[in-house]
Amino acid sequence: VSFALDFASKINEKFPSLVCESKIAPFPLGQNISPFALEIELGTYASTYDEAKRSTNRLAVLISEYLCASGENA
Repeated sequence: VSFALDFASKINEKFPSLVCESKIAPFPLGQNISPFALEIELGTYASTYDEAKRSTNRLAVLISEYLCASGENA
């Protein structure tokens, strides 16, 4: 959980509107696979293809930056 919240915080520093509300489920969804597992949903029913693609590209860059900064291989 702390990993997800930390990552969301880093995203909000660069792209304040990219992350909506972070919801923490009262039960493990896919997070029981690993303490660093994330479930990421991109867009909403109202998002256009271009908006979703732009968000996906930004998210890919942020994941790479986050992993490189933490010493992981990206």
